[in-house]
Amino acid sequence: MKKLHAFFIVPALIAGAATLRAQETTYAVDPVHSVVLAEVMHFSASHVWVRFDGPNGTVTINDADPSKNSFSFEAKAESLNSAVEKRDQDLKGPDLLNVKEFPTITFKSMGMKKTGDKTYEASGNLTLHGVTKPVTAKVTYVGTGKGMKGETRSGADATFTIKRSDFGIGPNFPPAVISDEVNLQVSVEAIKK
Repeated sequence: MKKLHAFFIVPALIAGAATLRAQETTYAVDPVHSVVLAEVMHFSASHVWVRFDGPNGTVTINDADPSKNSFSFEAKAESLNSAVEKRDQDLKGPDLLNVKEFPTITFKSMGMKKTGDKTYEASGNLTLHGVTKPVTAKVTYVGTGKGMKGETRSGADATFTIKRSDFGIGPNFPPAVISDEVNLQVSVEAIKK
């Protein structure tokens, strides 16, 4: 009787696992329609923004279990653009991002938690300036639509805050000059594979 019971259960488990896998969808980040933005306070008077263009990465969506959703991205530090050439040179230089020695910025999620209808909390590791630290991002699903060639596109925004000092990015300006805190936003549009 036990053998007969197992005969029915094992195929059911395999079928169940296949169903869960089938509910996973992988998307490739579209670098043309995605961006990483960073913002700091300047002289306690304004917000200065820089952007990193052309990030790439992967997003995996599991409809059956949102905790298995994941995303990773990579941005080239050299792509930094603040719209002021002299400032860009300073930011890319050895005293700040040192893009020649540390050419990439990466994030890889380690866990996702659904917090609302279209919101999630993603914990993961950010590698910046050669230092890897855990961060938690707030993720908001934007929507899904069809592209010009009929491809499925889906988008989300992720926001989180870091401290420059945690990643060894100096010099150590007084907070009244340039804030230690840096707010980051990753806006991603991705194409279903």
